[in-house]
Amino acid sequence: MKKLSLSIIICIFFALPTFAQSDTDLMDKDIYTVVEKMPVYPGCETYESDKKRNDCTNDKMIQFILEHTKYPKEAKDNNVKGTVYMRFIVDESGDIGNIEVVRGVTGGYGNLLDEEGKRVVAQLPRMQAGEQRDEKVKVQYTMPIRFNLSASKEGEK
Repeated sequence: MKKLSLSIIICIFFALPTFAQSDTDLMDKDIYTVVEKMPVYPGCETYESDKKRNDCTNDKMIQFILEHTKYPKEAKDNNVKGTVYMRFIVDESGDIGNIEVVRGVTGGYGNLLDEEGKRVVAQLPRMQAGEQRDEKVKVQYTMPIRFNLSASKEGEK
C-alpha cells in the first residue's frame, strides 16, 4: 500500500537589484529589497548580530510556512504540484501586505495552490519593521513555495 507524503520546500530570496543604484535613487523609492536593518521575525530580536537576526528570521518564516501550509485536497486528489512564487511586503508597522502571486501553477487546479500560498503568507505574524537611515521602511520579499506530492511505500520514512 502506498502513502502520499507532502513535502513543501521553501526558500526565501531577496530580489537584489541587477544594477548599481546611488543612495539618492534608493531614497526616492517607497519599497526596498535590501535595507540596513532587515525586518525581524518575533523571537529573533535577541540576537546581537544582523546576520544571526536575519538567519533566524528566514528560518522562522520557513518554519511557519511549513507548519501552516495545507495542501488543498482537490489539488492533491488530482496530483497537482508545482512552485508558487509569492511576493509580499513587510510595511513600516511590521505588518505583512501587498501579497501577490508572481508566478503560479498553471493548469486546472493550479489556482488552488496559488490561493493556499496567499493564505499562508497572509498569516505570517507582525515583524519588527525594516530600517534604512534610522527610518522604518517597506521591505519586499519574494518566496517560492514548492508543493510536491511523493508516493512512498508503507514502512518507508
